[in-house]
Amino acid sequence: MENALNSIRSFIQYTVIPFLKHPEEAELRVAQSDHEISFRLLLSTVDVPNVIGRNGYTASALRSLVQASAELHGTHASLKIISHDEEQERLQKIESDS
Repeated sequence: MENALNSIRSFIQYTVIPFLKHPEEAELRVAQSDHEISFRLLLSTVDVPNVIGRNGYTASALRSLVQASAELHGTHASLKIISHDEEQERLQKIESDS
């Protein structure tokens, strides 16, 4: 699973960096379970539309390639692309629900 994680992480970084105006603000968070790896790509608000693309085609293609790579390694993977602001809102909601 570690091999799959490193391979997919490198692929995401290599693919996404050219789209970013603020690559220093990009952060890739990873959560994994027995048979699944979840990637959460946090970007500046300005960069999110560039990575998602028109009608979401770029994000959809990126997710498909991430899933295909995971399948080659015998696991499943997901990718969420969000801004730092959206992540803060999500964390505040989780905290308030507790």
